Amino acid sequence: MIPVEGGLSRFLDIISSHLPPVIGPVRSARQTDIKLLRQFGRPAFAFSGATPWLLRVVEHKHIVNLYAGVTGGYYRNYSRVAPYNLFATTRTLLHEARHASKARDIGFRFGPRPPGGHARNKFSISYPAASFTFRWSAHRHRWLVWMDGARAETTDRGQLRPATVVIEYTRVGTSKFLERGVRPPFAFTVGSGRALVLRNATAYRVHWSRPHANGGTTFTLPSGKRMTFARGQVWVVLASRNGKYPA
Repeated sequence: MIPVEGGLSRFLDIISSHLPPVIGPVRSARQTDIKLLRQFGRPAFAFSGATPWLLRVVEHKHIVNLYAGVTGGYYRNYSRVAPYNLFATTRTLLHEARHASKARDIGFRFGPRPPGGHARNKFSISYPAASFTFRWSAHRHRWLVWMDGARAETTDRGQLRPATVVIEYTRVGTSKFLERGVRPPFAFTVGSGRALVLRNATAYRVHWSRPHANGGTTFTLPSGKRMTFARGQVWVVLASRNGKYPA
């Protein structure tokens, strides 16, 4: 989850194993997306559009470009309001992405819950114009998601429920690419800082480090050992380390 203009947020979804038949709504690209994608080798990037300057950057990056303006598989669901009605069929996108790289190590480690941490069954995080609450469900063994006070749900599988949530506190500046006449926020994901990991009704304070853009991020406990995540979806929320966001 990344901060964008207007105090809002966007999802950058990384899908490598359990592929849904349809993905969406598909939205436009941001500079933060490009920096995050470098750690995956040559990933396929599906997006609805971008500013002319950023679109040229995407075309020349080490990415399989699945821009909706040049790639098949996209369609509009006219029962929804635009621009939240662009969807894509996964099978077609996979066909278009034959030369994408396979999944690789980006620093995440999965395994038994480490010792330490402190009990926590609810955590909220806010951007200037968007808020998210994660509540632990002992029944589902997942963190249920609320967005702006309402249940965040898919069209077919109920409430969103990641197994692990990472709140990564980072520096948030401004992009060099204009978006509707202004420079949107840009989250610096290369560097290091503090983070909070939520898993199994427990919160762990950890250190994150990503020295190079081509490499992944490691999350380390105060003991020096690597933080392990629960198996399943991992949500990473990029939050400002000083609580301030560009307009």
